[in-house]
Amino acid sequence: MQRHDLNPIELALAFRALAEGGATQEEIGTRVALDRSTVANHLRLLELGRDLQADVEHGRLSVGHAKALLQIQNPEQRRQLRDRIVAQELSVRAAEEAARSLASGGPRKTRAAPSSPSDPNLGRLVDALRERLKTRVRVAGAASGRGQIEIEFYGSGELDRISRIILEGM
Repeated sequence: MQRHDLNPIELALAFRALAEGGATQEEIGTRVALDRSTVANHLRLLELGRDLQADVEHGRLSVGHAKALLQIQNPEQRRQLRDRIVAQELSVRAAEEAARSLASGGPRKTRAAPSSPSDPNLGRLVDALRERLKTRVRVAGAASGRGQIEIEFYGSGELDRISRIILEGM
């Protein structure tokens, strides 16, 4: 008997069974008419905890979201990002960016925004904003006493979340 509506986790389990039977990823791909990389990506889904696998099985997370979560080694951070993806309905691209940020220990650094502003108080402010808002924050032009604070967001859901955090103190 065969089913055509297997979810990604069921496919991954089937691929693992074939691999345990001695088949290579390339051979599995040929047998099921998929690229070897697709087989490998499905097998990687089995590295997720059972709760996150259930999210993929039930469609709460896409395979793309799950692959983004695999970038994060810390289970608690992985769970927090999962919650954020679901609550804010983050796109896969936004989830990947957030995962890269968490995996690297914080927002990526850019030439336009040095990692530590020359003013230590300003550096502490930027760090506090990043931590509180859970997104990339940059300060530009502050050396002259004037400048801009830039807060990145990756969709309307995230903008709403950041706005609520900022405005709740007003």
